[in-house]
Amino acid sequence: MRVVRLSESLFALKFKNETKQSHRLEPVLTSKMQNMNQEFQNLLKHLQQPSSKLEIRSLGGAVAHYIATLPLPYPTTVAASAIASPRWNDSNVTFLLTAFRQAVHTKRTILNAEPGSFLSPTRSSKFKQWVRGVYDGLNTRNVTLRGAALGGLLLGLEDVKEEFDAGVMGSRVEDEVVVAFAELFDAPNTGNDWEQEFRPTTKSTSG
Repeated sequence: MRVVRLSESLFALKFKNETKQSHRLEPVLTSKMQNMNQEFQNLLKHLQQPSSKLEIRSLGGAVAHYIATLPLPYPTTVAASAIASPRWNDSNVTFLLTAFRQAVHTKRTILNAEPGSFLSPTRSSKFKQWVRGVYDGLNTRNVTLRGAALGGLLLGLEDVKEEFDAGVMGSRVEDEVVVAFAELFDAPNTGNDWEQEFRPTTKSTSG
């Protein structure tokens, strides 16, 4: 009984201290979220424009950063906005692939830095939920962009699989990559050179 009462007292003291600390941190966190929200809105504006002052390498880096750092469901929004952007073409679509691959690495770093808690979801569970959120945003009719984004996500998952297993979602992403590139191979020639770049070439047998 003494042990139970002691545990209750310690829990009450811990809760009281954490409550005080949360009140002290609240203005700081609010200000930080406001700044992040403004930066996030700026990113969406850049993605919606055919051209902007933000160079494509920086745009890809920003996409990777916000996909990895924002809480769900915002990664879904960023992913969807990224592949819907008119900024991508044959000369820079590899930056889209790199962005999604880098997002996985950044997410791994963030999760590894989080303190463990008995009451909170495990890091593995958080990672799987995050992968699902990103995947849900990659729904577009543009086969090239979908293949590039999914390909980058898959490469990232392969890079970190020793630490984080995406489980069923990893298999689903892999299947979608296969489907995307199969569609790209079977698609008729639309005259877009940058789509042709991702299409396997075949040699003519005619003499």
